Amino acid sequence: MKINFNKNNDGLVPVIIQDNVTKNVLMLGYMNKDAYEKTLQTNKVTFYSRTKQRLWTKGEESGNFLNLVDVKVDCDEDTLLIQVKPVGPTCHKGSDTCWNEKNKQQYGFLSHLETIIENRKNNKLKQSLIENLIVDLKMDIENLEGLNNINTNAEKEGLYLASFLNNTLIKIDTLRLTNSIILCGYVPNRSIISATYNDLINSNNMHLFNDVKLKRLLDEYYVHNSWGELFNSRILKTVWYDYRDEMLKFHNPQLYQDFYEFQMPIDSNASKYDVQWDQIKNNEYIKTQVGMIGAYRKLIRQGFEGYILKAKTTLNYLEKSK
Repeated sequence: MKINFNKNNDGLVPVIIQDNVTKNVLMLGYMNKDAYEKTLQTNKVTFYSRTKQRLWTKGEESGNFLNLVDVKVDCDEDTLLIQVKPVGPTCHKGSDTCWNEKNKQQYGFLSHLETIIENRKNNKLKQSLIENLIVDLKMDIENLEGLNNINTNAEKEGLYLASFLNNTLIKIDTLRLTNSIILCGYVPNRSIISATYNDLINSNNMHLFNDVKLKRLLDEYYVHNSWGELFNSRILKTVWYDYRDEMLKFHNPQLYQDFYEFQMPIDSNASKYDVQWDQIKNNEYIKTQVGMIGAYRKLIRQGFEGYILKAKTTLNYLEKSK
């Protein structure tokens, strides 16, 4: 077989790689004389890498070799068609071919019909996943808005308690103050429903959504967890737990139980808790903790509002794409 390696100044000829069974074109590479001879010697396709400036056997790092079956040269003797038996995907990005195509045998009309059936099946699965994501997001929004309302109320009651500690209350309402103690110590537990999203990732069905914007929206909502970053803060946890522990010194076991189980509203007969208000008011440490919690409440509220907005934006986009 005569191959004209001298036709181009660089001594290279283009090489078309074709699957010997499916007849699909897998990739295009270049060979010089040394690469060609090594391919024949080893029965594994070797190219000349213009980037690495050396011989490069396909699969030398990944193990996805191209086992040689046959070599043909074109009529001008300057292009090769090499038929191979591929081991694994050919493209370095993980696809069967460098054109991101499936390397499967074609059977004319039957293959076309198979493609139609596969597309319908995928579309049905995609619609089912969209419907489930919509259900998840609606439940998330309801849950997040409810928690945000409680957190906002806790923020308000924390300010009321702070006013008491700073002697700025005109009239003291002991029932409300008792509620304020509990609400100020409330830590909202933000949780989102990620069941459908996890199924989407674990079942490798994300490819059904060839929509860059939707993928970005889903990732921003389910993956980026700024809320978790906030509540993993050692400072925040210390502030909350120290506040609770300090407060529990000044009331009886029943309020202790209501405090930790967050039973709201508490009993209207606040006197039964026997809260020692004077000692609380004179406790500078508690005053500092309540002030710090108030500052964190703003961050928590912003976190809720951010997640609610992301959920609504993603929900709106999904509903329009149905």
